[in-house]
Amino acid sequence: FGTRGEPYPEDILIALLARRLERPVQWIEDRWEHMVATNHAREQEHEFELAARSDGRMLGFRVRGWCDHGAYVRTQGLLPVVLPMVHLPGPYEWQAFSMDLDAVLTNRTPVGTYRGPGMTEATFVRERMVDILATELEMDPADLRRRNLIPTESMPFSFMPGPGSGAVMPIMYQGGDFVQAFDQMLDGAGYDRMRVEQRQARADGHHAGVGIAAYIEFAAVGPFEEVEVIPGAGNVVVRAGVGSLGQGVETALAQIAAELLDVPLSDVTVEFHDTAEVPQGFGAFASRSTVLAGNAIAAAVDEMRAVAAPLLGCGPDEVEFRNGTATAPGGRSVRLGEIGPTLGRFEKDGLTASFGGAVCSVSVNPADGRARVDRFALAHDVGRAVNPRLLRGQLAGAAAQGIGGALFEEIAYDEHGQPLSVTLADYMMPTAAELPDVEVTIIEHGSGSNPLGIKGGGEAGMVGSLGAVANGVADAIGPEAEVLSSSVSSAHLWHALHRPTEHDPGEA
Repeated sequence: FGTRGEPYPEDILIALLARRLERPVQWIEDRWEHMVATNHAREQEHEFELAARSDGRMLGFRVRGWCDHGAYVRTQGLLPVVLPMVHLPGPYEWQAFSMDLDAVLTNRTPVGTYRGPGMTEATFVRERMVDILATELEMDPADLRRRNLIPTESMPFSFMPGPGSGAVMPIMYQGGDFVQAFDQMLDGAGYDRMRVEQRQARADGHHAGVGIAAYIEFAAVGPFEEVEVIPGAGNVVVRAGVGSLGQGVETALAQIAAELLDVPLSDVTVEFHDTAEVPQGFGAFASRSTVLAGNAIAAAVDEMRAVAAPLLGCGPDEVEFRNGTATAPGGRSVRLGEIGPTLGRFEKDGLTASFGGAVCSVSVNPADGRARVDRFALAHDVGRAVNPRLLRGQLAGAAAQGIGGALFEEIAYDEHGQPLSVTLADYMMPTAAELPDVEVTIIEHGSGSNPLGIKGGGEAGMVGSLGAVANGVADAIGPEAEVLSSSVSSAHLWHALHRPTEHDPGEA
């Protein structure tokens, strides 16, 4: 989720040495080396101004931001500073906005793209400001957001660059029902019940808060993926150029092939990483694997229809797949193995926009500054859920990463630029004891950008987590201290609560 997102010099050197020496070469690094040398992420500062009417109608915003790229720019280029610009508007119907973000070089470790890159940082900044506006207007944060979501009747929707803008692309929303999805999230989370429980906890003297964040994930980037589908005697092999990282993509791709060909799932095998068979592939990133490779499988199946049609004496559109055979309307059929291998290629321009959101209940102990997420619920529009169980795991796992990033995880440096978080004793990660059960609502509003109607979902659970947790903490502690940092660790909160007139050094 970030470290593996690009090649490191050692990756090339080890392979080169192994070939030159004609013997295995092993790379060993200790935890200190890993924490210092591999990509860091999310170090950004934003100055955000928001204009709104007294009735809660948000009009526009202006943001000035700086992204710490570390000592030099790595192979991800300027993505860490470009991606927030695409995601800062979010799901709201702004009349205008201005964004000016700079990449800054410092003496720290270079940054890369960590799960939900750019979109997570942008969502925190924007959603924290929306909650500050809700407090200023004395409005329920959910009502304020609902009032400003892009309506369905405005779809497809776009923000076009204005005069004087740099070389930036339009921000396009292909479709979706944001208001309905937002209400599904609130209903699934039991938002009204959360508010009742919050009032009861406060009556008992506890610091309890509820946090919300709504977001857009732009994902499923192209330009293409290719697959080869090889039917045999009682089995089907799918060769793909995307990567399997433990996210279950081989299961999802096998399901797509099995459903389209009407064969048992157990008869489908998905193979990766053989460039002799599939010479090109763009890999697993940007929540793209199932979207691109899945639709390439659909293209290969369409090609099988075209090959089978002359054998069956019918048109390609008349060919149906039944129980491992291609069948014509009159009943004539051929086994899939007789059709032979086919190639499928799916090309895609631009990004696909998916709506999602998160809501959580938080409790804070002002004595030690410790915050705890008691409940966390999220919803995400996946277009079409190929495997809901895998998808829930991806979304819940990403949310757990986000909660950990908000409450515990931080790469700290001293005043001389020396790294302090160099072991897992210093870099704190959550265990199951610190995490709530993540409740997931899957929304299926099909995408028109591909035949299968799929949208990305591998990173989305992370995107709203920092904003929702920070908003929950701010709601819990009230005006006692400002929450302007995505890190709401106990150290930051304690200092903020006990020095309310000073800004926390960790605030950004």
